[in-house]
Order: sequence, then structure tokens, then C-alpha cells
Amino acid sequence: MTETSVHYTDTIVEENIPLNGAELKAFDHKIKEEAKIPWICALCTLPVIAFIGYLLRGKFNDLKYYDFLLLGGASVFTFFFVYGVGLLFTKYSARNLRKDILRGKSKLTGIVIGKDKTEYGEYLSFAGQHKNSEIRIRVSPEDYSRYKPGIKLIVEYLHFTKEALLITPA
Repeated sequence: MTETSVHYTDTIVEENIPLNGAELKAFDHKIKEEAKIPWICALCTLPVIAFIGYLLRGKFNDLKYYDFLLLGGASVFTFFFVYGVGLLFTKYSARNLRKDILRGKSKLTGIVIGKDKTEYGEYLSFAGQHKNSEIRIRVSPEDYSRYKPGIKLIVEYLHFTKEALLITPA
């Protein structure tokens, strides 16, 4: 991969641009859909608990009452632990979306200086407004494969979640 030499003064960032009605509805829908995640995760633990009970089916005669209490307690703990982890994920994501809704979107005009692919998504890196800084924005796989380093783009993105809403060549 080649290094692209870009001066940081070439980057222009406009912040606090209000979101339109369609974008606000999309965010509300996304928050409501993510609210289902903790229950789905927690309910997926029930077949695992049932499978453990199935494996112990021939040994119920050998178990004492405290073994049943221990198994029930472990089941309840597992259910609520998975629900709590899902709830933490959902609250963190919803908090960032709400902050983005309040702050609005940002508009970046800059040159792509790098590309990065992780297990969480594909990212384009732009030169920041200050020396030795960069802005890394998550983009769709189509945009990731379409744009190469060195291309000047106009990107509308969310500040806290760092997701691109609209990408157009400059």
C-alpha cells in the first residue's frame, strides 16, 4: 500500500448539521430494533440450559435437593448474565445514537489517506484538521471497494458512531 502525502489544511469539516426527518426516523427504528437484542440473547440461553438438563436425565435419582437448587441458580444466573451483557451493548449503542441525534451530522471534505478492514467493518481514513491527526470513518463494503487512497471525497458522517451516511466524490 502506498502512502499518500496530504497536508492537513486540505481537510474541511463542518459540524452540527441538523438531521432531516427521514434520518431521525431511521435512527429511532434502529434504536427500537437494538432494544430486542438482550431478550433474544437471553432466550437463546434457554435451549442450552435445557440441553444440560437432557444430559443429566439419567442422573436425577442420584441428585439431592441442593443439586437442583444449584442447577436452578446457575440457570437463572446464566440467563440474567447474558441479558445484562446484551443490555449493556444496547444502552451504549443507543446512547451514542442519541448523542449523534442531538449533535447532528458532520460534513468532511478531504482526501482518503488509508483503508482499514477489521472484523467490525471497513474504514476509510482521512487527514485530520491538525498535524498528524486522522479521521477514521466506517463505510459500507461497496464504498470501501470503490474508493482508493488519494481520492478527494465529501463525506457526511455521524460524529460519535463514526458511520458514513453519504459519500460523494468532490
